[in-house]
Amino acid sequence: PPPWSPALYPKSSASQKSSEGNGDARERTMEEWRRYFDRPGLSQAFKVLTGLCSKHAETQLLLSAISNMEEEGMSEESKSNNQGDWNLDLVTLCHWLESTSDNTSSGIKNPNGILAETLLDALKEENDATSKKIGAVRKKTRDRKRELAEERRNRALVGMSAFGTLAGAAVATSETGRAASASSAASPSARGDNEGDEEPLGETNRSMFASMFSSLLAAPSSQSRTRASSAAKGSPAGNN
Repeated sequence: PPPWSPALYPKSSASQKSSEGNGDARERTMEEWRRYFDRPGLSQAFKVLTGLCSKHAETQLLLSAISNMEEEGMSEESKSNNQGDWNLDLVTLCHWLESTSDNTSSGIKNPNGILAETLLDALKEENDATSKKIGAVRKKTRDRKRELAEERRNRALVGMSAFGTLAGAAVATSETGRAASASSAASPSARGDNEGDEEPLGETNRSMFASMFSSLLAAPSSQSRTRASSAAKGSPAGNN
């Protein structure tokens, strides 16, 4: 596949690792794709095939079974290199084209992505066999894109964390937390210390609330006694 489309490579693909590690191999692959995109008559070929296979089951089955390994112009070295990693049939090649965008940094343009997608849609039209085959190829790429997005998300979370790793070290963190909980539960002295620390705090709270309530209850009685004594002083009996 085009080396600038990582979702088309499986997770454990030796071809992607070699192309990433070897700059010359990557450049050769990109140059081959440049020449392929610039082939004259390629867009017309997609349009003709789309018209031929539309709603015609026999033609759809025939085209979906065509393999790129049978091309006469393909060298034996290319066949041996590609046979181990890729099933280079027409469906897979069209899917590579529909899933590949332009590589602006290298000046490579893919003008046939929409045409390849249209051909695949025509191949699966009213045909269960070709629909299952094309659906399986597309699903594999969608799953790989989801994996790559999750990996990028985890790396971003690790980089954004100012107090430690938020992702990637979740397993280690959970294991550490379980170990700490187990050690604290197994230590009787730790439980005794915690219980001893909580008792004084509880007694203090209770005494504080008791004093508050007693002061509130005592306030009306003291005020009533003050009023009663003032009234007694002002009465005639009190003056006698």
